[in-house]
Parts: sequence; C-alpha cells; structure tokens
Amino acid sequence: MSSRKLATAVIGAGPAGLLFCLVGRILEPDPRPWAIALYDKRTAYERTHRLRMDPAPYRRIQGDLRHALFDDFIAFLEAEQFRPSANQLERRLAGVVAELGIVRGRLTAGDGPGEAGLTEVRSRLAQDVGFGDDTLVTVVGADSVKSEVRRLVDADGSLQRERHQSVARLKLEGTALPARLGWVEQFKMAKLLGSVLDYRLNPNGYAEVDLFLAHDEHQRVGELGAVPAAPVPLDRATLEALGAPFFAAIVGHLVDHLGAVATASLQSTFRLEHQISPHVTFDAAGTTVFLVGDAAISLPFFRGMASLADNVHSLARAHRAVLDGAPLAIAARTYERRAAEVAQREIEVVRKRNRMVLAAREVVRISSVVPFPIQSWLLSVPDEQRPGSALTSDVLLNAVLAVIAGAIAVAAPLIGGYVAAPLGWLWLAALPVEAVGGYVFETARRLEERPNRLLSLVWQLQLAILLLAGIPLTVMSSLALGRPAQLYALVAWFVLGIAFVGGMLLAGRSHGEAAVAAGYTHDAS
Repeated sequence: MSSRKLATAVIGAGPAGLLFCLVGRILEPDPRPWAIALYDKRTAYERTHRLRMDPAPYRRIQGDLRHALFDDFIAFLEAEQFRPSANQLERRLAGVVAELGIVRGRLTAGDGPGEAGLTEVRSRLAQDVGFGDDTLVTVVGADSVKSEVRRLVDADGSLQRERHQSVARLKLEGTALPARLGWVEQFKMAKLLGSVLDYRLNPNGYAEVDLFLAHDEHQRVGELGAVPAAPVPLDRATLEALGAPFFAAIVGHLVDHLGAVATASLQSTFRLEHQISPHVTFDAAGTTVFLVGDAAISLPFFRGMASLADNVHSLARAHRAVLDGAPLAIAARTYERRAAEVAQREIEVVRKRNRMVLAAREVVRISSVVPFPIQSWLLSVPDEQRPGSALTSDVLLNAVLAVIAGAIAVAAPLIGGYVAAPLGWLWLAALPVEAVGGYVFETARRLEERPNRLLSLVWQLQLAILLLAGIPLTVMSSLALGRPAQLYALVAWFVLGIAFVGGMLLAGRSHGEAAVAAGYTHDAS
C-alpha cells in the first residue's frame, strides 16, 4: 500500500466523471490511500442521443489497465459498435463504478445560494470519506461544457471558442424505420434541403436526423425552443408558420416518404463549436482543481468522447503518480501539457471534418439547382413548391444561349469527322457560351419570385440532347476515319456542364454570396 494519501471529489456524474472514477479505482483498488467521492447536482439525466465513439483511445486505456472490468466495458462498446446512446453509456459506467464502491452523492457546485464552493466541497469530501491533515486533496471538475467548477476557479472565463456549423436535430417515431439511408435517398433529401443531413437509428426505437442549416433557417427553427426534455411536434401548421422553407420541405418528405414514419418532432437546435479552457489545472482554496471532459475541451463532430478518454487516462495516471511519490505540482503540470497536446490534435481533426462538411454542403447546394439531366430527373424528390412554367424573357434568353452552345458542341465532331479540320478553336468556343448561360441562369433564378420549371428545363434538355447525341456522333466519326475518333463527344455534355456550373458560381459571388456560399457563417471569438 502507498504511503501517500489522496482524497478526490469528482464533480459531475456524466461520462467523463464516471470514466475517471472507473480508471482511477482500477489503478488504485484500495480506497485507503486514494478515496474517491462522486457528486452530481441531479440524480439522473435524460440523454438519449446516440454517440459515435472513436475506439482508439478506449483501447489504449484497455491496453494500459489490463483489467477484467474494463475489458467488459470495451465488450459492451463493441456490442454497440461504439455507438451507444448517452444513457446506455452512463448507466453502464455508473453500474461498474458502483460495484467498485463509489456511490454518487448530491451536490451542486457554484457560488449561489445553496451551492457549494470549493471550501464546502472540501468539507463535504471530509465528511463523506474522512481524511487527515497529511492527505492531499484534489477536485476533478467533470461537470459539462457549462462547468460551475471552471467558473469557480477561472472567474475571467478565458475560453477559446470557434463556431463551425448550425444544426437542428429531428426525432422521427414510427414503425419500420430504416437502420440507415441508402446514398441515393440521402442525396435526394440533401438536395431537397440544399445542405447535408445525418440519419441515425437510435437503439431506443426512434431515428434522429441532424440537419445542417443555413444561419437564417437555423435561427427561425431555434425560435421553437425545442430541448431534448421537451421536443416540439412538427405538424403542418407549425411548419407553414415557421418561415423556413427548406427545413419544412425536408420534414414533410421524411414524414410522407421515409418508411412508415408517423410523427416528426424537433428535438433541439444547437451550434457545432469547439470550446477550450486554456488551463485545465488550478490551485484555489488550498485545493488542486483539474478540469476534464467538456469542462476542459468541448468538441463537435463526435470528437468530444475521444479527447475525454485521453484526458481521463492522463488525469488518472497523474493521480497514480502522486500516490507513488511524485509532487502534486509536477503531476498537475504533466496533465496540463498532455491535455494541451490532445486539444491541439483534436481541433485539427474537427477543422478537417468541418472543411469536409463545407465541401459537401457546397456540392449539394450546387447540385440542388444545377440542371444536369440525370441528377435532376432521377436523383431528385418531387418539388413540393410546385414551380411555375411561365414563358418569360429570362427563359427565352437562356434558351438562346443553350441552343448556341449546343450547336457549337454538335458541329465540332461533325466537322472533324468529315472535313478533318482542326477542332480545338471550335470546341473551345462552346465553353464560354455555356459559362455565360450558367451566369444568366443563376441570376434569373435568384430574381424569381417562385421557381420556374422552364428555366431549368431549357438546360436539362440541352445537356440531355448532347448526352444522347454524343454516341452516334462518335460512332459516325470513327467509321468515317476507320479508327476510334471524336471520343470527346461522349463527354461533351459533362464538360459543358462543368463550364455551366462555373458560370453559376461566378454569379453567386457577384451577387454577394462568396462568404456564405453554403449558407454557412463562421464565428470565432
């Protein structure tokens, strides 16, 4: 048994606090040298959202501990494919921690009426576990992203924040919900939304859909005030009054077409942002305080559980080092350094994933309006807005440009096949005309009061004709020359389509949307 003695109050019985108790008690099974008390302000939480956990940090802990209890915990995570619901995870951890003799007590940290400051926490710890003057006392703040422990020791609140995305989470209830969405169905719905979405079947029998929304739609949806404990039903009247057309369209499609969905409700709205405490160790009121979990670093894109595991492991090891004779100040500095390394590594992962989401959102945004025939006719859901079909001057101008560009593209292989004239200059002439068409199309689309089906149909027909004409043109040219020739005619429609998209993007930038091309606003503070 170690000659050093520790007493630790863990504030927060979420995954971070529970995992710390588990790892700490495995590292030191005897509570006499290291007494651990677990506190929380509530007896239970209702957190049913499904997690996605990176297995790597948990397997590192498993390899270090080599203990049957942690092996059983990993087996549980494997059975859930490292995607348990938050409640499942917490229940499992709480059960194991209780087996190890650590029982959760009620305590509310803070400086308000009826709340416990660090001095009161220390007194409560002495009352519950008993310790002498020779005992080193630590407090572990694992009390969520809005940590009261952090506020007690870092009154200035010098947090580093960076916002990435705005999300609305739907809850779908019904029978025969699919385990996952096929990529075609997901792409269709993403186009309807004009952004990206993430579908997950929850083990509690319902599905969750995260919708990445533009700032204005997210703000309107957020006004419904939905929280997980009180979801807001999304009936037709609510959606019509919301003023968020893309959100309403995707909810309507989910309810009407996805399996046998009976109801949809808004579970919550939130911002995906990372929040970091520059320091995770403090000396206050004669006590060394550590922050861990979301209290130390809160990350989006399912990276919070990864940083949580690495920091819990480091913090438990730091306490073990103190029991083995290391000065507490040295152990604290070691944890501070390792937590900073984890934060730097994970933030890079988060930023990389955010760039991927931004790229996907931009692709979907363009795809939702670009008039490529295959994706427009085969990979789209019905347009609930019932676009009009008026023959306007904009439609006529687009038709003229489409005919000119298409005629040049068709003439190039014909002349090359039978006259053997150089074609480079003739083919290149079609590209700027098509790009101008994309610019004119996007400008007209933005000025419409409601979608005009003919505007898109003009370009869909042009590209479809070029797609179908490319095959016989290539065959005819090849037969005339006695060898494969004019093969580019097979892909001419696609090359012209890329030029068309370039014109659309240029129109978007000229209309003042360069910074928010995907409906994304970046906020760093």
